[in-house]
Amino acid sequence: MDVEGQLLQVNAKSSEANLNFPVLIDERLHSLIFSVDAGDYAPTRQQVQVFEELRNEAQPLLAKCHDLMQKDLVALNERVEGGVLAPPDERDQLLVALKPEQRRPARDRGHLSGVV
Repeated sequence: MDVEGQLLQVNAKSSEANLNFPVLIDERLHSLIFSVDAGDYAPTRQQVQVFEELRNEAQPLLAKCHDLMQKDLVALNERVEGGVLAPPDERDQLLVALKPEQRRPARDRGHLSGVV
């Protein structure tokens, strides 16, 4: 299973999907945030404990994601820019969200700001 598939439920296509697929880290974290935010008091000992468990479960996955962004994605971009791989065009099945002039310079790629 890929990193994304371990962090969030990629098979969920509707609000009823959590009846058919397991709840993963992101949904559990959303539920925790909702419960902590619902009160006008400090988080309970149990809420802090659940947060610690979720953080410990997510840390290796986030580290792997960070590693992918730092190494594999940068290498892929360099191959595309170097002409080793052709960049996708409009006929490809890939979604190209940014125009070339909107993309970050190569020196900035692979840097995740604000990621724990």
